Amino acid sequence: MRRPAALRIVVAILGLVVLLPACSEAIDVVLPPETPAVGDPQEYDDPPPVPGERLDDATLVDLLRSRSSVVDAPERCTPGEVSARLVGFDMALGHRFSTLRVRNDATRPCVVEGVPGVGARGEEGSVLQVSVSRVAGSPEARPVLLTPGDEASARVEWTGALAGAESERAGLLVFQLAESQTPLPVPAVIDRTDDGLLDIGTNTLVRVGAFLPGE
Repeated sequence: MRRPAALRIVVAILGLVVLLPACSEAIDVVLPPETPAVGDPQEYDDPPPVPGERLDDATLVDLLRSRSSVVDAPERCTPGEVSARLVGFDMALGHRFSTLRVRNDATRPCVVEGVPGVGARGEEGSVLQVSVSRVAGSPEARPVLLTPGDEASARVEWTGALAGAESERAGLLVFQLAESQTPLPVPAVIDRTDDGLLDIGTNTLVRVGAFLPGE
């Protein structure tokens, strides 16, 4: 017997109502794996560079891009007898100017002389391939006798390809007082700059003058 059309429609609707709950229970929802948020620290990040005061002698020597202009001698100040820092800052027409100040912290008089050797290490630990020359018009090298507590100074200038936001800049400078000595590590920080740091980077030209008494 054929059912009326209206009855067939009702039966079909009832069948769908019965099947839908069964179908919905069979659906498995697969969520994508969690991904780290942008900026989260990663386990493979490089460790921070060794602080300058903990570098061994061989590493400090490897940073040098020029050597001291004088040979070592018994009267020379040694790295263990002095402290050094950069003092003052000025700038003009793409040039930067500061002063290396060396103080005799020992109990004996000692001598600094000539143009110190120089090198630089980047904030991330790279050896910066700076170019080095002598300050134009720098006086001839002559011995500067430092009694305990006395200071000598040398002019430091840099120009050319300065470090910026996209390039590593110096976090440490090294200065060699005599040709065979281990250089002195000096933080690349001076006052009167925007953030206290020098904009010396790879391919920067650094000029150094001879030691003079006092300031």
